Amino acid sequence: MAVITKYFKTLAVCLFALVLILGCDNGVDPPDPEVPDEIDGAIWPLVVGNEWTFDVQAIDDSTGDWIYYGERYIVDSALVHDGKRVNRVMLEYFVEDTTFQSFTLWWGNSLEGLFEYSPFGDTFEPYELPRLLFKYPADDGETFQSYAPNPSDPVDMGFISEMPGVTIPAGTFDDCVGFQYYEPPGVNIYYHFVPDTGYVQMEKFVGSSLDKARYLRDFVIN
Repeated sequence: MAVITKYFKTLAVCLFALVLILGCDNGVDPPDPEVPDEIDGAIWPLVVGNEWTFDVQAIDDSTGDWIYYGERYIVDSALVHDGKRVNRVMLEYFVEDTTFQSFTLWWGNSLEGLFEYSPFGDTFEPYELPRLLFKYPADDGETFQSYAPNPSDPVDMGFISEMPGVTIPAGTFDDCVGFQYYEPPGVNIYYHFVPDTGYVQMEKFVGSSLDKARYLRDFVIN
């Protein structure tokens, strides 16, 4: 009997310890059942906790020299608006370990592509209609009106179903799709995406010369 009593005391202690472990805050908020799930196969998977860090280089118009800095997109949280999932995305600009500018973006994926739902800013103030950034899926060569290059006025953007593979700091990506924006007389911007991985590269050319580039350095996908 003493052995059995000791056994149940030990079991009770173990169960109590298990309850404590399971009840501890692990720092990760459970999904909100009121917010729709992220779209499978999204052009840029905006799941809370995902993040992408880029190396950016651009020509300084005043000096003609290259400047270098980093960009980081962090999916901070999500809410529901008109029955759709809208993600709060923190965009940080940094040099080494110092963030020198930051913005709050309000983006969400639908079955038609990636949309912006509110102007950037800490307060969610939804547009009357969401603004399309990147149409996906789309037919090869299809054009659409995009707010990605210009948040004030939409421009014609073209979809490319098979982009050349890229090797960048984050690795080699072969299964790229892309988007092209042309601005006369000779500006071309090429965006590379890998569905369910996200944005991996952007290159802007003026004539045949590279003017700005964004290359994925590392990323976290949950």
